[in-house]
Amino acid sequence: MTAKTNNIRLLVTGGGTGGHIFPIIAVTTEFKKLIPVAEPEIYFLGPANFGIDNLTQSGIKTVIIPAGKIPRYPTVAIFSEILKIIASLFLGALQMWRLMPDIVFSKGGFGGFSSVFAAWLFRIPVIIHESDAVPGLANRLCARFAKKIILSFPDENNIFPKNKTILAGNPVRSELLEASTKTVSANPSQRKILVVLGGSQGSQEINTTVLDILPELLHDMEVVHQCGENNFRDLSFESKIVLEKEPELEKYYHLRPFLKIEDLATVLEKADLIISRSGAGSIFEIAAMGKASILIPLESSAGGHQLKNAEIYTKTGAGIMLIGANAKSHLLYENIMTLLNDPERLKLMQEAAKKFATPNAAKVIAEEIIDTAGIKMTAEIPIKKNKVEPVKIEKQPVIKKKPEKIKQINIVKVKPEEHRQPEIQRFTALPASNGVRVRYAPSPTGMMHVGNFRTALYNYLFARKNNGVFYVRIEDTDQTRYVEGGMESILETLQVMGIKHDEGPFLQNKGIVQSGDFGPYIQSQRIDLYRSHANDLVTKGLAYLCFCTEERLSKVREEQKKNKVPTGYDRLCRSFSETDVIRKQQEETPFVIRFKMPDTGETRFNDVIRGDISFRNDLMDDYILLKSDGFPTYHLANIVDDHLMQTTHVIRGEEWLSSTPKHVLLYRAFAWQEPQFIHLPLLLNTDRSKLSKRQGDVTVEEYLRLGYFPEAIINFVALLGWNPGTEQEIFSLEDLVKEFSFERINKSGAVFDIAKLNWLNKYYINNSDKRWSTVKDPLVEKIKKTLELRNIVVKDTDLTVSAIEQRLTGPNELIKILDTEFIFLPQKNSDGSVKKLNYPKELLIWKKMSDEEELKISLDEIFKILSDIPEGVWASQVEQILLTEAANKGDRGMLLWPLRVALSGQKVSPGPADIAKILGKEETLERVKDAIDKI
Repeated sequence: MTAKTNNIRLLVTGGGTGGHIFPIIAVTTEFKKLIPVAEPEIYFLGPANFGIDNLTQSGIKTVIIPAGKIPRYPTVAIFSEILKIIASLFLGALQMWRLMPDIVFSKGGFGGFSSVFAAWLFRIPVIIHESDAVPGLANRLCARFAKKIILSFPDENNIFPKNKTILAGNPVRSELLEASTKTVSANPSQRKILVVLGGSQGSQEINTTVLDILPELLHDMEVVHQCGENNFRDLSFESKIVLEKEPELEKYYHLRPFLKIEDLATVLEKADLIISRSGAGSIFEIAAMGKASILIPLESSAGGHQLKNAEIYTKTGAGIMLIGANAKSHLLYENIMTLLNDPERLKLMQEAAKKFATPNAAKVIAEEIIDTAGIKMTAEIPIKKNKVEPVKIEKQPVIKKKPEKIKQINIVKVKPEEHRQPEIQRFTALPASNGVRVRYAPSPTGMMHVGNFRTALYNYLFARKNNGVFYVRIEDTDQTRYVEGGMESILETLQVMGIKHDEGPFLQNKGIVQSGDFGPYIQSQRIDLYRSHANDLVTKGLAYLCFCTEERLSKVREEQKKNKVPTGYDRLCRSFSETDVIRKQQEETPFVIRFKMPDTGETRFNDVIRGDISFRNDLMDDYILLKSDGFPTYHLANIVDDHLMQTTHVIRGEEWLSSTPKHVLLYRAFAWQEPQFIHLPLLLNTDRSKLSKRQGDVTVEEYLRLGYFPEAIINFVALLGWNPGTEQEIFSLEDLVKEFSFERINKSGAVFDIAKLNWLNKYYINNSDKRWSTVKDPLVEKIKKTLELRNIVVKDTDLTVSAIEQRLTGPNELIKILDTEFIFLPQKNSDGSVKKLNYPKELLIWKKMSDEEELKISLDEIFKILSDIPEGVWASQVEQILLTEAANKGDRGMLLWPLRVALSGQKVSPGPADIAKILGKEETLERVKDAIDKI
């Protein structure tokens, strides 16, 4: 064991990434300020990674141990990871015994798990900090060993024990905090400054998207682009190509691998707008600087935490979030220009960012460390508990058409509160009706996500198999999310996909008509029904009027956070007498209606797929049924309509599972029969992260636009969570009606594999001759005509068309492929000569080549190999000869990479042998010779 001095010994740990290291440095800096004059001993125990040098420079001693990730599902590296985990647990315990700190502070990640576990073994107090809105698996495991859990975002899903959690925000580097207090100096160029933070993990997409619109941006602003070490070389080359025609713009583009902290502080201080991923570190640094931002979440981030971070942050009005198709280059450009040309909105965003910021987070965490460890602090700096500014989530103002607000709700009678909990569970259910009635109940908020389409499809299949009724209901009571034309878009998509409903709104002569015995089927036309039912619950003593203002509710939350108790409504108005309520109404005090939740016991219900499920009642708040504008919340409207429309089965996504106990209690409060519940598994990306609901490129409309057949989409979506129990993969809609059953629906998430959708679409292309022929022949002719119009001349037109068809997944992809992958096709100049490819010579160099001399040797060898192939066998032999020669080199890239670039001028293209076949021998040799001449 290391001999211990009288100084305090703090051990910090984490994953070793910048998102862990920088907050650790910020916390330890504050820690040193708060304890007695003697310098504390601070150690970092964890894996070597980015930022370790920063720790050393900050006076933190580093002890490196390995770290392995707990495999969530089998991978090739599973055994290696398990060995790392075992080694980290052993070495973590050994080093913990050697160092014996007074307290351990963990930033999370699997690099910190072994240290936290070891501290628990030796009874050393532990504090963990969770940066993201969706906690990582490591911190969920570590939470059981921790004395305190400090959060950056509110714990909306109650993942951690309330009595352990403290909301403090995310620590920010002191250099940025200091810069945020300075007066912004004048910008001599008078241009707006756009800062792109593309150096974090998974930011390659942001970097390339910015390059797509770089010339347009530089006409109006300066761009400071941090891209990361790994991307810097490629982006340097690509930016030169992009700006080749307008070299005068280069002076406005500042590309850097990474900015030193002092440079970053200066750049952010001067920024007018920032584009970034939405890791917690980035968000809180942007907020600390008080800057407007566009956040583009990494949708494959673990647990979808970046999406949730961005949702919470942008709801405050401090930034906007772009996802999927909405983050494409042209839409990104439109959003950038809209914001920069709207000074008033930028100012509001800046103010909202400052309100969200938590500049005292590092100090608060340091105080909690000291308090938990029982360390006496410097007399001059007494501890000040809970000085954190709470994260306020305020909705942005939305201007759109909506029904007139109802200022006052006339509640005729209110029974006095008897200060006891109504026993809702005693109500008996009414007998079920015969026959299946199911519904698809979307909100008109935009295009139809594939997850929503799956819900519609499964409801349709179940109804048709059971000779039941499938109806559509439009849930538009949340007017802030209403999108003009959204209802029409939903109905049109169902129509195109062949999913025909029996009742509800229908498209007719470019308008909407409603048909059925249970209408209207649009919730905004049923407001009086909801008000009446809310009133019934009040008169029964099962709901009550709440007159609390937003200001009071905010103060209640702040007090609860200060006192470290669970947040939620304190039920003040629940205890009001009838006299109090009548007086408030006579004063025309605005109010909402809240449901009286039981505060003891459990609510149990059955899910057809998951079996019996129970939720603790004391963990659920007295939620709102009717808002002050007279509109119902989703919970009330949904239950009232499902009952009145005689819905027998509620088939919906797993994300609604946590709301089901609220719905069950409402059914029982009304003494209504509960429907059967079926919660479908989540849709996942291939890396098992959640498929975003707002991901623009996974909408049915987008896939239809790209040329995917409705039959292929239906076949694909049906298999997302359901399987027939056989090897069959091709299903028509009629087949699915016959085969579908709930018994074959999985509990675990369903992976959205675009490769399978492409495979299915090709099947339907190849097996739907009548339909495909109506598109195929004209498009092939269009390609030939396009080649002619562009003065593109190929040796073998049929071979070229065939090569394009092999990459085809849908009819609308043809022109796209011609403009991207096949951009290398030879184009004639006005004098009849063939245009030369334009690319930097550095692009020719394979990553394992040492210099240009080695490149020249490789190109000379390529030229000789190709020259020796007879013209008559060129198309049939060139591929085999090239592959054989490349294999003989050991590293195929030494031969094939320079050839690819020489023939296409691009990093991404069809294979070099395929290009050589299309170009023919003469043009191929000419391009290789041009490449040699560049050196």
